[in-house]
Formats: sequence, structure tokens, C-alpha cells
Amino acid sequence: MTTKMLTICFICIMKNKFIQHIKLSGVLSLILLASACSLFKGKITDSPEIESMHPMLTVSQDSADDVYRNLLDTIMEDPANGDYQALRMVHTQTSDYTPYSDNEHLEKIKNLLDAEQYSVATEVIKSVYYKQFHVPMFHYYAFVAWKRSGNEDMATIHSLYYRKLIESITENGDGKTPETAWLITNVSEEYRVLEFLDMELQSQNLITKKGMHFDQMEVTDSTGNEKSVYFNIEIPFSMLMQEKE
Repeated sequence: MTTKMLTICFICIMKNKFIQHIKLSGVLSLILLASACSLFKGKITDSPEIESMHPMLTVSQDSADDVYRNLLDTIMEDPANGDYQALRMVHTQTSDYTPYSDNEHLEKIKNLLDAEQYSVATEVIKSVYYKQFHVPMFHYYAFVAWKRSGNEDMATIHSLYYRKLIESITENGDGKTPETAWLITNVSEEYRVLEFLDMELQSQNLITKKGMHFDQMEVTDSTGNEKSVYFNIEIPFSMLMQEKE
């Protein structure tokens, strides 16, 4: 199977709304969310505007790793109904958060895939599973590795994880205006969303509105129509500003 065919296969799977998974109790997720809301302020910023975007943005750095792991455990128990947005948000409060770049683990996996060392790639994927789970591209690489290794079940579950992470962005706003912009935690998420929605980027501009920062993307959709879509980049932008101080 060629790389192009594999990518098409992946897109078809991750957009399939009928993948079935066992549904377990969501009580633990609700308990975790309620507990997280009562924790101390996070490390990104003291801005009330940012903290109001999601309860997980108020989690303390000391607590963030445990909350992240607990949320991930509930997702893995019930992949179709986990809180993927909460997972992405609480990760911004951990010491591993990198707002403007991919990481060395993804680069290593990509290099192994390019070298067609698929079994080695799956071992690396398993070794960094918890740390990389919130990253959509991690699941694309995992899909390719397992697909090329002949494990269809693992390839399918990673396509589901990819889709759910993207939908945790696109289902919270329509992206048509700054007021309804898609909230991202890492700039790479913008390009994954555009790919998922079959949109081709034409140009990109940084804009501000009411003190908040947005990426305005001029895109062409699958029918050839040109439109603007907006991403709220306040979380990564605020972290970048802190690092420069």
C-alpha cells in the first residue's frame, strides 16, 4: 500500500462515525473534573480570561500530571466518550507542555517510519504513550506504524483517538469568527484541523481582538470555496510571552 493510499485510508477511518467501542461508566471523569475545578491556579498565566476558557486551565502544575494521567485512564477505558478537550487543556499545565513545536519523540517516530522500521516504531510509541497521547500527530504516526505492522485493531483505535482529539477542537466553536474560534493548545493543531476538514491553507495572519490573540486562516475548502477560519491561540501565545520575559 502506498503512502498516499495509506493516508486516504486513515482519513476515511478517522471520519467514520460508526466505530463501536464498549461504553463504561463516566462517573470517574465527572469526579475528576469537579476535583480539578477546585485546584489552585495553573502556570500559564493569572489571566482570568484564559482561566475562564476551561476549568482545567486552573489546575496547579503540581497536580497537573496526576489529573492528566487520570483523565487518560478514563479515555482508554471508554475511548468513544472520553473528555479529550480536558486532556489537552490540562496538559498545558504540565512541565512537558511545548506550545510552538513538536517534540523529539515525534521526530524519532517519524524517522523510524521513514526508514520503514515499523516494529521499532511501535516500541517507541508504546514507551511514550502517556506523554504523547494528547498530540494528534502521535496517533497518525501510530496508525501508520501499526497498519504497516499488520495490526488492524491497533491502527483503528489510533485513528479513533486522532479523530476524537481533532473533534475536541472543532466541536467547541465553528471557527467562523474570533468569538467562535477554535481553541488550540499547540500551533500544530491548527494544521491538523485544516487537514481533517479538507481545507487548504492560502495565508495566515495574527490578529487581536479585545486583548486576545487569534490566527486568521484564509483557506480553500474541498469544493473550491474560499473562506476565513479562526483559531484562538491565546494559550500558546501567553506561554511564549512568559518565556520571553
